[in-house]
Amino acid sequence: MSFTVSAANLRIAPRLLAVAALAVSLAANAAVSSPAYAEIVSAKARYDRGILIVRGRTAAPLQYVSLNRFFVKRSNRRGRFVFRQTRLPASCTVTLRSDSQQLRVPVRNCGLAFLSPKKGNRQ
Repeated sequence: MSFTVSAANLRIAPRLLAVAALAVSLAANAAVSSPAYAEIVSAKARYDRGILIVRGRTAAPLQYVSLNRFFVKRSNRRGRFVFRQTRLPASCTVTLRSDSQQLRVPVRNCGLAFLSPKKGNRQ
């Protein structure tokens, strides 16, 4: 198979090269500069009146976040999420997970929950 150079081929080639270069640069830019989706920016956890409350914020809105791999919520339009659970982890920490991130958050007032007068405090 032979390829002949003609005036028509020379006019089309620069346009094809320009389009191909643009496509490659856009793909490379998207791969390098794309943020990690559902990156957890901040999170706080506390135990109050028998309820575990975990609040946080994601870098992008409408992203999924899981609490201890069991409960799943989606952040709102501003990237905020809230978990409210009656279960208290024995380790006094909760684990928040997103697509590529894992964040351990200590629970405030957790130690006070185990000093319940109903269970009887050992001295």
